[in-house]
Amino acid sequence: MRQRAWSWISGCRESAGSNSRASWLQVALKRDRTRRQEETEIAALRERFESLTPREREVLPLVVSGRLNKQNAADLGTSEITIKVHRASIMRKMQAESLADLVRMAGRLGIPVPR
Repeated sequence: MRQRAWSWISGCRESAGSNSRASWLQVALKRDRTRRQEETEIAALRERFESLTPREREVLPLVVSGRLNKQNAADLGTSEITIKVHRASIMRKMQAESLADLVRMAGRLGIPVPR
């Protein structure tokens, strides 16, 4: 695989000249910058997720599933008000501005959503 990569780079150099090589390098650097930024954001999300209590971690997938608080409360054997309190705490700790933000965060973290 290493040899194929070098032959591809050599082929780019020969066929396109130095301007294309600089362009190729800029594209590679931009991709790397984007990847690193994504990793940093995921690490921050994981850190926020780790700050949740075990019960909040249990409630989070139910909240982002789109079901009613009343249904989630019945599943967990608690009251609707308790679910609302957990949801508010989750939103604050995860720094989500809306439920849609929280759903995106859960998706990026790979949190399974019950059906």
